[in-house]
Amino acid sequence: MKTKLIASLATTLVMMGVSVSTTFAASLGTSTNSSTSIQSTDTGFNPLTATNSQLIQHGYPIPPSSTSSDAYQEWLTAVNSIRTSHPNSIGTDTSFFSRRHSPKANESNVYGAFTGWTGYYDTDSNSYNLTESTFKVPSVSGSSGEATCSWVGIGGTGGSNLFQAGIVQHMTTGVPEQYAFYEYVGADGQTDTIPSKDLGTVYTGDTIYAEVYYEGSNKYYYDVVDETQGTSWANSVTPGWSTSDLTSADFIQEAPQDGSGDYYTLPDFGNVQFSGCYADNNGTQGAGGNWSNTLIDMSETDPNGNPWPYSAASSWNSGGTSFTVYYHS
Repeated sequence: MKTKLIASLATTLVMMGVSVSTTFAASLGTSTNSSTSIQSTDTGFNPLTATNSQLIQHGYPIPPSSTSSDAYQEWLTAVNSIRTSHPNSIGTDTSFFSRRHSPKANESNVYGAFTGWTGYYDTDSNSYNLTESTFKVPSVSGSSGEATCSWVGIGGTGGSNLFQAGIVQHMTTGVPEQYAFYEYVGADGQTDTIPSKDLGTVYTGDTIYAEVYYEGSNKYYYDVVDETQGTSWANSVTPGWSTSDLTSADFIQEAPQDGSGDYYTLPDFGNVQFSGCYADNNGTQGAGGNWSNTLIDMSETDPNGNPWPYSAASSWNSGGTSFTVYYHS
């Protein structure tokens, strides 16, 4: 009798449009299976059976091409964490909105060998259409004006455009502003470029799932899921460029630039582990470290040649799905 009442309560809540998570159901004494019972904020919507266009409509991440992979399990975890989704998120400008992320190739053009990127980018072909990774929001400390970003993206390494999504941490009066963001950057770092958009607050220690998906016809879809808070921010965006750069899938920790092109100093973020790193290449899914890939470490001196805090990445783990970026003072 108790079980029937619990099931009736859960059903009633769903009919009312209230999201019923597997954790909530389990706490009431019912059993659920995360592989077949995925919570939804909309009655009648099931992410497991939804088309990509339906997932986009509801602000849910796009699954990797293989449903039997570890990447798919990462996606399931992210999807099952969502209690509040924000489709069509356009973000807002902040006092930090002038910050930009120039493509790596553009940084090299401006500063020679200098780069503010640390991490890896896959370079197997010109057909990457999905990049995903999971990481925790690190604890940061430092002086006002220092900043760092953790993100995944497509493009930006072949002298062309970049689309990216992840988190920003910007020190203000000794404490960080921390939020999910997306951004796209034209080949020259200026044209067809929008500064990063604040999508919503994230908190130190939160687990973040970030994804960039190329829909075709120069249209991209991003989704940043705060698995700890149960919040998803997503949208489809079509930049103004005529040809999209699909030559790389990126997993990056960064010292960003301001609106004048000057680099922010890194705050002390300790380390950030990028796990569940996967990329789909023309419909074939693989671990980030198992595609042809390039290690990139941030320059140990600033663009003027002066020593400054920098970051460096570890090797991939044995499965090619995880690596760690370390802060160095």
